[in-house]
Amino acid sequence: MRSWFLTVGFLVSIMLSSISASAQSNSNSAGYAELVKLFEATKIIIRKNGAFWHADKWGVLNQNQWADVQLGALNSGWEYGLIGFCDSGCGTFDLVLYDGNNRQIARGIGKPELEVKPRQTQNYWARVSMSGCNVNPCNWGFIVAKKQLASMATPVPPSVTPARPAHAQKHNVASRRALVASSGNQTDVTAFQLNNDTNYQIAIHWIDYAGNPNPNRVISPPGNHWRISGGVKTWESHWYAIYNPSGFLCSFSPRQNTTVNLSQLAACK
Repeated sequence: MRSWFLTVGFLVSIMLSSISASAQSNSNSAGYAELVKLFEATKIIIRKNGAFWHADKWGVLNQNQWADVQLGALNSGWEYGLIGFCDSGCGTFDLVLYDGNNRQIARGIGKPELEVKPRQTQNYWARVSMSGCNVNPCNWGFIVAKKQLASMATPVPPSVTPARPAHAQKHNVASRRALVASSGNQTDVTAFQLNNDTNYQIAIHWIDYAGNPNPNRVISPPGNHWRISGGVKTWESHWYAIYNPSGFLCSFSPRQNTTVNLSQLAACK
């Protein structure tokens, strides 16, 4: 189990104990309120550990009842953690994860925490079984967190170098004024350059398949450039976010054998 997920699980377990100890009622509405607090606090812990929210699921079950829950597509190249919660009237519940071929992948009992690293992208589902409801009905829930595997991260150069003067040229580099999710591996890009011809520093983040900027970034001061060259590889279906000192500026998608100034990107002006 990866260290980020161990850390998240440990902090969540402390939070669970604290909230459960302070619970004053076993009513269904009070149990729902407990889960809302747990979900919101857990999302903060996930973000602080460099991971991303993928989905959250919740419901109500009586003792010995079960429910099947669809999780949608889990992508290869990512690791996912499922973190389970139950209200103060619930002692334990079981969570079993299945892949698209209905094969059992992982199982957790009690306040379950599961981890999965899909070998291929496919739809997953989970079965929730209420095994320890002390006062019917019991509220259950779980969050699915994710983090990209280091070996699959889109590489970015570790530094930038002074840009050579670039003449304005026609280009086909797409840009948007919103975050755009990257998609599948299509045309390889092994030669691309973005010149920072502004008077301010920018930060460049790869945007993942869910539309979230990756925490890793490259900084490009004024008059420098960001270059993809020998040994560094991305795809023409991938997008990057640009931030200036005021915040998010735009998204763009690199194109093979293109040199472009930041000021030439229509959405980045």
